[in-house]
Amino acid sequence: MGDFTCQLGYNSKVVCNIRTTYAGSATWVTESAYVWGSAGVPHNGGIVARPGDSGGPVITINDQDSRQLNGMVVNAWGCEGVGNDRVCRYEVGWIEVGDIFERFGLRLAD
Repeated sequence: MGDFTCQLGYNSKVVCNIRTTYAGSATWVTESAYVWGSAGVPHNGGIVARPGDSGGPVITINDQDSRQLNGMVVNAWGCEGVGNDRVCRYEVGWIEVGDIFERFGLRLAD
């Protein structure tokens, strides 16, 4: 909680300064399915996502040469507008990468 992340969505491209507010403890319903993961809000206002960003990576920039994959964008709240002008300003949610690996029985090679 409190960490800053970026999401690299297809339509938003790179959106940073997303402050994590729920680390692994966020839950919501999307198309009648319960989803759990993490969520974050824009640190200084602005847009956190746009339609079409789902599936994009959520990362932490550790330093100039290091990125950490946190998860995958699955939802956003506080959306307004229509078509290509639709933006989401309130919160973005993602599934944690560890949960994705566990669900599909994946692991990183040693």
